[in-house]
Amino acid sequence: MKDQKLTDWFPAEVKPVRKGVYQTMVPDGTFFFNEFDGEDWMYGNFDCVKAKCRKVLPMRLLKQWRGLKK
Repeated sequence: MKDQKLTDWFPAEVKPVRKGVYQTMVPDGTFFFNEFDGEDWMYGNFDCVKAKCRKVLPMRLLKQWRGLKK
């Protein structure tokens, strides 16, 4: 996905407005796709299709996130 179609990066402390799958970055700089359920981030995957998981991701493991502009 091209960067011009994505939002800027947001810090992990800022929660998305909508539920869904977002591109995330962990503290070591690795990118993942994680689902946000409206309250918590769930463990994710390198593949956005496989990102849906029901186990809550501890906030310390998430550095920042970004989503689609439209």
